Amino acid sequence: MGNIFCMGPSVGMAFKNGIDLSLKYEDYTKDKATKTLGLRLAYGFSAVKMAVHKKAGCSVNNSDTEIGISINPGVDVNSSNNKILGGDIALYQPVTNNLMATFSAGFTHMNRQYLSTYGLMDGNGNIYYNNNLTVRNIVPVKAGLRAFLGDVFYLGGEAGVAFASNRNTSFVYTPSLGFKLRNGLDIGAKYDNYSHRLIQDALSLKLGYRFKL
Repeated sequence: MGNIFCMGPSVGMAFKNGIDLSLKYEDYTKDKATKTLGLRLAYGFSAVKMAVHKKAGCSVNNSDTEIGISINPGVDVNSSNNKILGGDIALYQPVTNNLMATFSAGFTHMNRQYLSTYGLMDGNGNIYYNNNLTVRNIVPVKAGLRAFLGDVFYLGGEAGVAFASNRNTSFVYTPSLGFKLRNGLDIGAKYDNYSHRLIQDALSLKLGYRFKL
């Protein structure tokens, strides 16, 4: 029985009385059948109260809009031998004092290709097998949100469309976490999940820099 990678992004609400109500999505590597969507009911005890990410005496305005550029080295989650190198440019627009809307476009290159074999069944029960190589070049275009849980630490999530070589397109979602430092550096990690069977999921570092417009 082989090892599998499991990703479980979630979204929800934590109430002051301790109740935690959220929706959780679980994805087990590249088997598109092993995905679950469930409701999570919990009760939490807070040991440390984190500071709200905001500027004293300053409200959200257009002057807080930022542009970021980054390089994203990583690996295919199914094979650490498949090295990945990407980059992106992003626009960050504050929504509240600790929440930002994000819009990004990038390019990802995968070092290796693999042969993907899958079967299709016609109306008569006959099975036909297709053999295709996985794609190497991807252009993702995404939008999402980034929530700050302190002065520098954030959790983020994006979703959008990935345009790949050989005219392949795919839905992509990207949960992430990281640190936005006061000197403009943006350091974190992200997981890119693609719905298309010919595009390999990726786990990458994010090494970026942000500046105000």
